Amino acid sequence: MVAGALAAIRSGCSTSTSPLRTPCAVDPKAPDDKPVTLDPPHVEDMRVLVGAIDHDFEDVSDLAGPLRSQILDPSSYAASQPWARTVRETGADGVVYASVRRLGGECVGAFRPRAVGLPHQERRLTYRWNGARVDRIFDYQTDQWIELAEAET
Repeated sequence: MVAGALAAIRSGCSTSTSPLRTPCAVDPKAPDDKPVTLDPPHVEDMRVLVGAIDHDFEDVSDLAGPLRSQILDPSSYAASQPWARTVRETGADGVVYASVRRLGGECVGAFRPRAVGLPHQERRLTYRWNGARVDRIFDYQTDQWIELAEAET
């Protein structure tokens, strides 16, 4: 069972192939492990939404080692997307899994709105994209810009 979660809602572009998102221009000559967008410098407003999660989700950590490793591959969705699709089709409310980008972090993929409940806005952020990476975040709650070291992004 998972309780509590944060989610960011972003306006703007995405490198996702989802038809629901506006794609960013991606440099086709960039190495596969280092995708580079061609987006010019700009800022993006984000909302951090908090909603209670009180459902039994499928837990990736319960899977056998080889399958778990494939699903948690940080560079490929080849195993995770078909697996999650199958889990969703069986009626699961969502999945919970260890973050592959933040050591000790936990992520939730909710398949149905009822699994999350009604979220409320916890804070508003503005991310500054300098043309190569996000280098600053403005936190409206503290009224301050936060400088990000290159390793943080």
